[in-house]
Amino acid sequence: MNSKKLLLLTGLLFCSSVLFAQINTEKSLQLNPYIGMSTPQEDFKNFSKSGYVLGLSLDKYISSKFGLGIDFNYQSHGYKNSTDYSIISNPYSVSSNISGDWSSTNITLGPTYKFGTGKINTEIYAKGCISMVQSPSEEINLTGGT
Repeated sequence: MNSKKLLLLTGLLFCSSVLFAQINTEKSLQLNPYIGMSTPQEDFKNFSKSGYVLGLSLDKYISSKFGLGIDFNYQSHGYKNSTDYSIISNPYSVSSNISGDWSSTNITLGPTYKFGTGKINTEIYAKGCISMVQSPSEEINLTGGT
């Protein structure tokens, strides 16, 4: 991810946190937008660049501590090909055509429980998820020989 995108994400996150820090937590409906960076782990980092996450969480509190919530988010990662084709010698050549990125759209739904009082609290939740994942496609062509 380049530095302009990182700076933009950081700025948006700061502005939204300042704006939503002013919301009264006693209301029974909470709307929380969020934005962040997503870093691939383990073997996935061999095929993916760092990306971003955009989301919106909506919680309806039935009591002061218990609520039901729904969350929508979108994640996107650039594709990275980690295969080294330089070991293929003449008269052969390899060309690669890549289209698309890794992305997922997620919808979660479930209960939320709030610990703490006042302006500082912690929420725990157990939400089930429907996830729609799109993967990039790559076409590899080997040419040459007799």
